[in-house]
Amino acid sequence: MKSKIAIIASSIHYIRQKHLLDWYEDLDCKRFKTQLFLGSKNKRIPTALNYKVNSKIEKYKYTFFNTFDYNQKSSGLKKLYPLVSYGPETIHLLTSNTFKTIAPILDSKSIKLIVSFRGFDINVFPYLSNENTKLTRRIFQRADMLHFISENLMNTAIRLGANPLKCRVVHRSIRTDIEPEFTREKSKNGKLIILSVGRLVWEKGYLYALETIAILKSKGYDFEYQIAGKGIDYNMLVYHSKRLDIQDRVVFFGELSRDEIREKLITADIYFQPSLTEALSLAIIEASYYGVPVVSSNIGGIPEVVSDTISGFLSSPCMPSIYAKNIIKIFENPELGIEMGRNGHNRIINNFSRIKEIEKWCEIYSSL
Repeated sequence: MKSKIAIIASSIHYIRQKHLLDWYEDLDCKRFKTQLFLGSKNKRIPTALNYKVNSKIEKYKYTFFNTFDYNQKSSGLKKLYPLVSYGPETIHLLTSNTFKTIAPILDSKSIKLIVSFRGFDINVFPYLSNENTKLTRRIFQRADMLHFISENLMNTAIRLGANPLKCRVVHRSIRTDIEPEFTREKSKNGKLIILSVGRLVWEKGYLYALETIAILKSKGYDFEYQIAGKGIDYNMLVYHSKRLDIQDRVVFFGELSRDEIREKLITADIYFQPSLTEALSLAIIEASYYGVPVVSSNIGGIPEVVSDTISGFLSSPCMPSIYAKNIIKIFENPELGIEMGRNGHNRIINNFSRIKEIEKWCEIYSSL
């Protein structure tokens, strides 16, 4: 009989975290039976059926099970009935914020626990309060294995108290085999395109991006800065684009589907990500795969994806003048951009393929 693994997340955003669903679909460890559980306050999970974004409907192929029974009379293990009835030998938390809810089932020491950390849960969450720090260290102690999506994130966790012997790095990946060949295209308006993809939040450094765009405009370059994403900083960013007199250069697309992001990447000349904190950017991985040279901050896990001066330019964060200087290098030397894009594509093929990630996960599951 195959050993059972319960793979759990509190929720998975149907666009920003669709890569986690793709990962689960691709997961094929023949010695194990796996089941995905999502927490939901509803008896049904609407996004399991379909979702609509920008007038485009995409359907999921997955069957989801609710992790929790939200009957108000339920408590303890009764609240976790769907999970308990499945009877896993191993639990893998895709998101660490589920730990407190499933704690009752973890009283059984026979259940092995793997916890994945993806960025905010190590870089920000533990520092918001003493309670958060204690909870994070409690997770470190109970888990049999701690997974991090970048070397930088793992090292930060070790400084927080994680046992190095429990720590493993498995980089997130993309399906490099689905589209092995593609053709890059020029933008329809003939302008140079700078693209950023990500939530409109302080961590992504968009204010510094806008200041960079203002510098480029002042130097007379003909370009368009495209931003794909939504978030709480949208109004602030619109205000600053007007303050900097660059509203004619900046386009806010809102949140796009993965297919729509692919279309933007294929026509982009530069991918720009001036992040202040970043564990390992999926958007940078995708941009590099599609041959787009990257200009970004030299922080977090970004240097694990982008080789400075080889597949892009990295510099200290919060430095618009340096970002602009690096973008201009590519603007004025298109052949350099093409070479960097080619180098980035090869780096992703060699180091961030889904097949290699799945192989590593099967090894981890077998090792427990």
